[in-house]
Amino acid sequence: PANHPGMAGEPRVGVSNGWSLIGLGGGEEEEVAPVSIKPQVTVIRKPAPVAQFGVGILLDRFTMKVTGCIPGLAADRSGMILPGDEIVKINGKDMFYWEDPLEGFENVEFLGREGTMVRVDLKRLEDPGTPMQRYRWFAIELMRGTSEFLDMYNKCRSLEFRNAQLERPEKETKVEQHVDTDSNELQLRGEIERLDRQVEMLRKKSAEDDAEIEDLKRQNKKLSSEAENSKAQIDSLKQIIEKLRSSLLENDRAAEIEQLKLQLRHTKEELDTTRYNFEQAHMARIQLEATLASRDAE
Repeated sequence: PANHPGMAGEPRVGVSNGWSLIGLGGGEEEEVAPVSIKPQVTVIRKPAPVAQFGVGILLDRFTMKVTGCIPGLAADRSGMILPGDEIVKINGKDMFYWEDPLEGFENVEFLGREGTMVRVDLKRLEDPGTPMQRYRWFAIELMRGTSEFLDMYNKCRSLEFRNAQLERPEKETKVEQHVDTDSNELQLRGEIERLDRQVEMLRKKSAEDDAEIEDLKRQNKKLSSEAENSKAQIDSLKQIIEKLRSSLLENDRAAEIEQLKLQLRHTKEELDTTRYNFEQAHMARIQLEATLASRDAE
């Protein structure tokens, strides 16, 4: 109620016959304009469904192996995906954990908005005819979208590149136009200072070269002296070699003489032995003749 006891001094609100009564306790109530109450309605709009696009890979849903690529789409344009390749991961998520591959595609967001990228990890059997199975693992990022969209994207990229190339000379020309006389004078001064530094460096280099030439001359003179000494040593060594050779020849002759003496001694010994044997045989012969003569006399 509007005049409830104990509410004095506090705002009071009451409603009577569609009129709103607002006042303070202890005072007279005044009549105000009627207030119409409109219900508030919140409209929730569902977002329009976004078209889903792929990259043009044709798959065997049971083996997750590539059977082909749709011409003109990203997979075909890359040239890296071949029939027989097996998809292992999509966007970093393993595919072989899903019993239903279609459900797996939905969970890893294989399809998406046109112009977005998707990462596909694949493995390829190398040398299928050999008994040992070896796989090569590789990954590729592909852009979702139709062939027309990819053509338009490539054209835009090429136009942006050409535009950047065209804008570069214009910027350089503008910079050159804003160069004033002071900057030219500073540039000339800097060029003169640079040339002065180069002249000074050339002078120092010339002095260093002269000192190096003098050092080389001294080294050449020293080497010539060493060569003369070496030549004298070589001549001395040649003389020593000749002396050694002559002494070796003399030693060879002495050795030959000793060998001849030894052979003569052996020959003399053999001759003495033969003479002794001859004398023994002669004495035996004499004894034999004496024996025969005594027998004849008997």
